[in-house]
Order: sequence, then C-alpha cells, then structure tokens
Amino acid sequence: MTKVPVAGFELISLVVVLDWYTKMSVGPCAGMQGKALLWLTALDLAVNRQFLNGVQVRKVRRRIDG
Repeated sequence: MTKVPVAGFELISLVVVLDWYTKMSVGPCAGMQGKALLWLTALDLAVNRQFLNGVQVRKVRRRIDG
C-alpha cells in the first residue's frame, strides 16, 4: 500500500496485489482511505482474475524447499 497525491484531492491510498512469480499486478485498488475494505477488495479482485474457473479446476503444487 502507498499513498499517492492527486490534483484536486489530498492523498489517495493505493493497494496493489502482485503475482509473486510473474511480478504482474493482478489486484489494484484505490480509495480515499486505506482501510481493511480496500485491502479485501484488492485481494478479491486478484483471486478472481487469476482463477476464473475457481481454484478446484487448477492443480496447485506446493513447492517444498530443502
């Protein structure tokens, strides 16, 4: 999360969820206040963009280090 100055407003809160592997922005969300709802909206957007058909359709493999 960061705060961005915008002309005509004070500061806008910007929350960006990144795909750790590709480093792509998958869940950007901006609002006047950086409250929990802004974070939840960004996360919800990211999950719904990455898993269009739901999570049970894709095989998710867990990486084990060591």
